[in-house]
Amino acid sequence: MEYCAKCVIPSTKPDIYFDLNGVCSGCKSFESRAEVDWAKRTAEFGELANFYRSKNGEWDCVIGVSGGKDSLYQVLRAIEFGFNPLCVTSTTCDFSEIGKRNLTAIKELGVDHIQFSANPIVRRKLNRLGLEQVGDIAW
Repeated sequence: MEYCAKCVIPSTKPDIYFDLNGVCSGCKSFESRAEVDWAKRTAEFGELANFYRSKNGEWDCVIGVSGGKDSLYQVLRAIEFGFNPLCVTSTTCDFSEIGKRNLTAIKELGVDHIQFSANPIVRRKLNRLGLEQVGDIAW
């Protein structure tokens, strides 16, 4: 197994690649952030938001939320841009305490949230497949 020379992420992560120096694609992507014109990107996203934002208060986007910090951030940003998201969670085996708190925080933002629990037999099969192929039951 190969590990990133910077962040030590393993090569078992799906869709990861390493450059000739052993640096992963995630680290390379992070390094390129300095080259992005963030004001321009924000304006471009604002134009898209204006086009797709609901004019009648209905849902205008769906955000998959896991209880992680990224999910909470995405919902906050969508609200900042005036979206009315439908948040959807497909449960895994168990949520961490912070995951539960983050999901509660998302609901308290005033958005609609659907939480779906898969058939436990199917979930076990998916967990095994994820563990065997990727090393992560929740993948």
